[in-house]
Amino acid sequence: MTTMSQPYLSAVITCFNEENTISLFIESLIVALDRTQLDYEIILVNDGSADQTFAAISRLFQCHASIVVALDLMKNAGQAAAITAGLAEAKGSYILTMDSDLQLIPDEIELFIAAAKAGADMVNGYRVHRQDALNRKLPSAVANWVMRRVARTELRDFGCSFRLINHRLIQAFELGPDKILSIPLLVSRVGRIVEVPVSHRARAQGKSGWKFLKLWRYHTDNMMVFAEPVFQWTGLALLGVAALLILRILLDPLLHWIFLGSVTNGLILNAIVSAALVVTGLLCIVGEFVVRCHRSVLARPAYIIRERLGR
Repeated sequence: MTTMSQPYLSAVITCFNEENTISLFIESLIVALDRTQLDYEIILVNDGSADQTFAAISRLFQCHASIVVALDLMKNAGQAAAITAGLAEAKGSYILTMDSDLQLIPDEIELFIAAAKAGADMVNGYRVHRQDALNRKLPSAVANWVMRRVARTELRDFGCSFRLINHRLIQAFELGPDKILSIPLLVSRVGRIVEVPVSHRARAQGKSGWKFLKLWRYHTDNMMVFAEPVFQWTGLALLGVAALLILRILLDPLLHWIFLGSVTNGLILNAIVSAALVVTGLLCIVGEFVVRCHRSVLARPAYIIRERLGR
């Protein structure tokens, strides 16, 4: 259901190499959205697909008036950048985000809308029985554990793209090509957040674009957002080790026969290597910040739109 006034819901859908499945997904999405009896709009973003995904999207744009914008990015920019491009076009009071790879089921949208109407500013899906390979699930499990600590939240699944977000929360961050979406940052700034279980299916065809290196870069980006806790924890740990060493020296007359009774060349070498690794690690973190600050000053766009279809 769509109207000329501000819609209640903007569905931002990211697509990557989905030329054979995007039509099926859009049909199921429209059926699910019509069932809600809410005003809505659909925004499709082709994230630099190597196949004919945008050609398929263009045909869908001509057939369905509810698809109000279709974007074709010049290069694969990543899920966060593609969602950001779609968010810039969204006008709804709430923003729904999803992938179009058919692993998530649009029929479950009503769970998200019910939570939003109950007062949630962000509704996040978590995949109950995730149908992905172990090399995808294991890094995600580690990243989710880290993100929960740094973002100070109990959110279970940061990587699930199925979510509903209050548009006011999005507007507060002034996102764009040089400032892309960070879900952990949004989570850390919202008070009313709800999780709902969602189904997850194996990919109908093709392969996931989330390779190990891409996952590593994505999680590194998220970690950089929460740099303050990283430095605080590292500094606290190093101070704690230093305090223990000083205490050991002060108590040497009493403890030399219990702990580190004799200092060997091997012990000294291990201490030097450990200290060097810690310093190198800290320098790498600082270097990462310097590089990112340099990129920020240059204002290099994370994505560039090749073509825009709009109504």
